Amino acid sequence: MIALDHLELRSQRERPDHPDRYDDPNPTSLLAFLVEGFRRANEMVAPSPWAGPVEIDPSYLVSIRNVLTDLNAFAAVIDHTLRTKALALMAAAGVSGAAAEPVVDELVRGWRYQQVACELLAKDRTISQSKYFSPAARVIASVTMLLESELGAIKPTPLYGETASLLNLGIPKNERGLKGRHMRAGVNRWKRDLLAAVNRRRRDCIAADDFIRLELQYITGTVRGLLVLWQQAPGVERFKRAGRGAALARSIDEQDCISYRIGKTDDQPLSLRKLYDCRR
Repeated sequence: MIALDHLELRSQRERPDHPDRYDDPNPTSLLAFLVEGFRRANEMVAPSPWAGPVEIDPSYLVSIRNVLTDLNAFAAVIDHTLRTKALALMAAAGVSGAAAEPVVDELVRGWRYQQVACELLAKDRTISQSKYFSPAARVIASVTMLLESELGAIKPTPLYGETASLLNLGIPKNERGLKGRHMRAGVNRWKRDLLAAVNRRRRDCIAADDFIRLELQYITGTVRGLLVLWQQAPGVERFKRAGRGAALARSIDEQDCISYRIGKTDDQPLSLRKLYDCRR
């Protein structure tokens, strides 16, 4: 398996006339943007808001301060919600005021720790498996699934062709992009990686169906967010000179933290048909 951080995207002059690998995208392509963005988002480590607020050092990068500010705001909402619940329980038991506070604190702390443990377990079931997955294959599989859900009933061969057309966005007209067969190879690689991951976790308490569901939610959610960022980038002044493809993903991450930006895309509309010359 080729680790993406060791994969050098060749310059345009060095690229072959007939690209043969789905995991060697043209550096200016949408696929290169998604792979680089996915890799960076996947490597982002952030504390859980359930663990409580964190101190924000003014010396932190703006991108990090953005993430932690959002996290602290969410942590405050969680704390208010849990304390309200705990106070209601104590009131129902006939305990209130100062006498209830120690128990309320313990309840809130216990609920927090329980949720943090659940989050850590869920991350272990998905993100920790990333070293066994091909990032490019994960991206291609996600785009294929997202495109299929938008296009409706479509056979595999034309679907892979449409996926290739979409992921080749950004490539100069005098260069050749990937074909449907590359998309098929990428999806098949992801399926093999997924099966291997499920087999590695056979002794875990999580069912195979649950593991697959978590993987699907994680990869399609991340890739959808990245597609929204690609769609919005031309209208953001500070990204206009960042270039396209992998360079754009790096610019977004260095300026804003790409995980932070992905988290802001949940309610943003996305039409894949409008991104490229859809033939269906």
